[in-house]
Amino acid sequence: MKKLFIDPNVNNGDLIIALKIMQGNLNPDTQTDFINHMLQARFLCPAIFDPEPEINPEGVAVLGDDAKVMLSSLSNAKEEMYLVAYTDAKEAREHKQAENQHTVACTYFDFCSMVLQENSPYAGFVINPFSENIVVSKEIMLNINKHVRLKKEVQIPKEV
Repeated sequence: MKKLFIDPNVNNGDLIIALKIMQGNLNPDTQTDFINHMLQARFLCPAIFDPEPEINPEGVAVLGDDAKVMLSSLSNAKEEMYLVAYTDAKEAREHKQAENQHTVACTYFDFCSMVLQENSPYAGFVINPFSENIVVSKEIMLNINKHVRLKKEVQIPKEV
């Protein structure tokens, strides 16, 4: 079966540039710029589908109504689990962990809905864990969300 990268054109070059600028000159302005890029980014998240999706004649993966999607996560030394987020298809392909692995596109706010829900097993998400290794913890997410709410009215999941 053909392995499908969903939206292989995801590219967050501006996010990586903002990160490098922030790392070279850490201040509130560069932090804000990085966060703004992160809030607008679409990430590729490794996933395994059960059952495997059927590929239609147009090459599109079709999931059944009972399909389960299991997103990839990594654990740190404290055994905290972090969802994996790649900034582009090249990064995701280089670190493919399983033969039947696909990717799905997720946003920062998708991660909020998974990480900040009650009894979530996740402590946050990690951007490009094998290169940039930017850890966005639950605490960081809550702090970002608090400031986002101050600027505009958005529906962001709250920790319960």
